[in-house]
Amino acid sequence: MLKELCVADDIIFCQEHWLIPDVLHRLNAVAFDFVCFNKSAMDEAISHGVLRGRSIGVLSVLVRNTIFNILVFSLT
Repeated sequence: MLKELCVADDIIFCQEHWLIPDVLHRLNAVAFDFVCFNKSAMDEAISHGVLRGRSIGVLSVLVRNTIFNILVFSLT
């Protein structure tokens, strides 16, 4: 579904997915014309064993490269 969103949208927020910090880099491969930023608070949760219930504190933001370049240029 993320690949489909990347065709239609320039900025995508994906929260509460179940990716642990060690595999967040996989979102970078969803679309090569996007930059991906990740933040996870699941380090403590995975240190206690098997994940159960709802995921906690995970957010990924995918930004199309062209938009990202405009944002970076305007901030500098």
